[in-house]
Amino acid sequence: MNARLTLLVALGLSATPAAATPPEVAFDIHSIAPTPAPRVMVTGLADTPAELAPQSGKVLLIAFWATWCDACRAEIPGLMALGRALQARHPGRFRVVGVSMDQELGAVKTYLRQLPRRGPPSWTVFLDSPNQTALAAYYTAARATDIPDEYQLPQAYFVDRAGALVGWLEGPRDWSNPAARAYLESLLRGTSHP
Repeated sequence: MNARLTLLVALGLSATPAAATPPEVAFDIHSIAPTPAPRVMVTGLADTPAELAPQSGKVLLIAFWATWCDACRAEIPGLMALGRALQARHPGRFRVVGVSMDQELGAVKTYLRQLPRRGPPSWTVFLDSPNQTALAAYYTAARATDIPDEYQLPQAYFVDRAGALVGWLEGPRDWSNPAARAYLESLLRGTSHP
């Protein structure tokens, strides 16, 4: 059973006729065979080098975005709300990581200051290298294909508790969609592999 069908069944929906699945439920996560998540260097908000790597026992949602990307900015509030909800439900076991493709750290900090504050931080933000090393590593690990000349943003990658990259998606999503939470909850339970 593929991951999309598993999600539909878990949500109590039919997968047979396309019309039976309401459009707001489809989330279109591309599941892949578990592969080791890349370990890459990024820059922290304090302008210091940091390693983006899997964390034992923790599910990661790694979102690649940019301040100049309208679709990215539109989905960030929902992504942050989902992060807060899952971090509260699974303390220490879930983390949203945002990797900005911006070239200037100042633009990222300015944008982050404008976001509404609702409780503890719901994501950790880093800056990719100017040659997009982190995004390139995740892109090729997920797709086993050549790096494109230009990436579509936003992109998200899913790392399970064992440190394996298990899924990805490209383009904006509504992170309040129940299918998003169901997929991540299944990763937290250790039950969502193709």
